[in-house]
Amino acid sequence: MTKISAEEQQDIRNRSSKPMLYLAIVAMCMFFGGLTSAYVVSSGGPQCLHFDLPQIFYVSTVVILLSSMTMWLAYNAAKNNNFALIKLGTLMTLLLGLGFIVCQYLSWKTLNSKGIF
Repeated sequence: MTKISAEEQQDIRNRSSKPMLYLAIVAMCMFFGGLTSAYVVSSGGPQCLHFDLPQIFYVSTVVILLSSMTMWLAYNAAKNNNFALIKLGTLMTLLLGLGFIVCQYLSWKTLNSKGIF
C-alpha cells in the first residue's frame, strides 16, 4: 500500500473542493427550482389557499438582505485587518439577524390569527 503524503492529501483536497462546491450549488438550485415549480403547479388547483402576505414579510426580506450586506462588510474588513469595522459589521449582522427572526415570528403570528396554518 502506498502512503499518501500530507502535501498530496492537501493537493487532492484543493482540487476536489471547488467541483464539490459547484455540485452542491447546482443541487440546491435544482431543489429550490423543484419546490418553486411544485408551488406554481399546485397554486392553480382548487385546493390551494390564496391569501395576501402580511407586509412584515416584505420588511423581513429587506432586513435579511441588509444583514447579508453587513456580513460582506465584516468579511472585507477582516481581509483588511480593520478590527473596528469587523466588530461593527458583525454586531450589525447579529442585530439584523435577530430582527429577521422577530419579523418572521410576527408574520407567522399574523397568519395564524387569520386562521392560516
